[in-house]
Amino acid sequence: MSHLKIIDFQSKRPKPTYTEAKDRLELLFEDFVARGVSPKEIASLIFTFGACELLSYSDTPEEGSELIDEVLYNCFGIKKKSLFSEGFVTEDDTD
Repeated sequence: MSHLKIIDFQSKRPKPTYTEAKDRLELLFEDFVARGVSPKEIASLIFTFGACELLSYSDTPEEGSELIDEVLYNCFGIKKKSLFSEGFVTEDDTD
């Protein structure tokens, strides 16, 4: 009879770092480009996914849009009152 010990590798992994996340996104980007996806198209997909996740995990759409504006300003110097200042449905306008 063999005595196998089951190890939960997931619980042994360290908390991911921002550097790890960036490196993994870069690998994904490079892989998709090598497989024929346009760099602009994959960059747009990654940006859109990130923006949607920020909006989804924010308490309000406005909070999410402020975070997106903050990133754009801090990283690229793009300063607007709010890039997404219009377009959110704040109350039922189907009446």
